[in-house]
Amino acid sequence: MKGDNSEGKRFFGLIAKVSYTDTSLAPDYHYVTFDCNYTGWQYASGSVVPKQRGKTVSTITITTAYDYNINVGHFDDISLVRSLLRPILMMRKAT
Repeated sequence: MKGDNSEGKRFFGLIAKVSYTDTSLAPDYHYVTFDCNYTGWQYASGSVVPKQRGKTVSTITITTAYDYNINVGHFDDISLVRSLLRPILMMRKAT
């Protein structure tokens, strides 16, 4: 899939768009998928690590997507959590 799925492909999941303060940089897209063939509730998690190292993130936009599927998809209790684990590991590696 490319970007925000403007190509029109079947997708069931979450799309995270990472935008930067430097607007000359294209946004990054990250995907967390669900099984579109399973009819019960599902749980999924993923990480969003900005691809442009050293650049300042201005926004992270999460989109729920049930694109080009039949019936309906429901999303519940979505959260985006900032983890300090990665920076701590990077600091320890640097010392």
